[in-house]
Amino acid sequence: MSKKIFLLISIITFFACNQKSNDYKELYQLALTETDNGNFDEAIDYLDQVIKIKPDFDSAYAERSYNYLSIDEAELALKDADKAVKLNYNNTCALYYRGMINDYLYNTDEAIKDYTHIIRLRDSTYMNVALQERAYMFYNSNRFEKSIEDFNRIIESDSLNESAYTSRGIAKSKNNVYRLYADSTTSTSFLKNFRVSFSNNSTIIFDTKGAIEDFSKAIEINSKYDFAYYNRAKIYDELDLMGKALTDINKAIKLEEKSEYYLTRALIYKGNNDTEKSLNDFNKAIEIDPENEMAYVNRGYLKREQLNDKIGSAKDLEKAEELGLPMD
Repeated sequence: MSKKIFLLISIITFFACNQKSNDYKELYQLALTETDNGNFDEAIDYLDQVIKIKPDFDSAYAERSYNYLSIDEAELALKDADKAVKLNYNNTCALYYRGMINDYLYNTDEAIKDYTHIIRLRDSTYMNVALQERAYMFYNSNRFEKSIEDFNRIIESDSLNESAYTSRGIAKSKNNVYRLYADSTTSTSFLKNFRVSFSNNSTIIFDTKGAIEDFSKAIEINSKYDFAYYNRAKIYDELDLMGKALTDINKAIKLEEKSEYYLTRALIYKGNNDTEKSLNDFNKAIEIDPENEMAYVNRGYLKREQLNDKIGSAKDLEKAEELGLPMD
């Protein structure tokens, strides 16, 4: 190849690359591809170029915020999400990412504001996911009625969403509905459906009846939904309906062997004074998840109280504390 031809190719290549680097839309698409492939650093490099070419492109800041969050650079992610929303207050993608970031940073109220704005915009892409995330945040901050309201809206638009029914059921099981049933607290037939707590001169009626109805609906929609069986088993256990509790937790374990499922069955067996089966399930829970601190602490108590194994008990309780469970 002559020097002249080589020089010509070099010039063409230079201009082609230069043209490519100035096409912010193409660079943005390349960034999206890298994000989809989990190459977050490479995506950020492309987005840096996009923003340099077009500094008012709100979607580029939003996308870079997601990539920063994916590499645990939450502060940089929040800065970019703020910039995207400042450029376009109705960018639902940016609002959703900022909600995720604020949730990650435990800025609960700020995250709720972002999800609320998306919901008010009624964006078809992010509406239900924003309702779901806000419902979880309300639940985690003990605002159970608001959580239930959000799951109600999800179910209204998707009546076959077994996950939403199950999540709503969990929220109902924590919700105090005393004001609705205050006149019924003396009825034995009524109380058998609800978990009732008396403390500090007040009565709490947890909506376990509503929870069971939601878990049952989820199972009706999907008979193989192990998480619904698991949660219904826990409610039956709270209501001392041991036979129903065992039936459900056995079904959950048959569908999916999880550490928390074995732990729950171990506690049910323990409540039935079936020490051997309880111990076997605690062992299985720890085998599946060696960091299940609740399995260690409950096995420790079982060893001390039912098996007179003080050394084994001490080791289990020490392990639970080592894993982060505070011990009195």
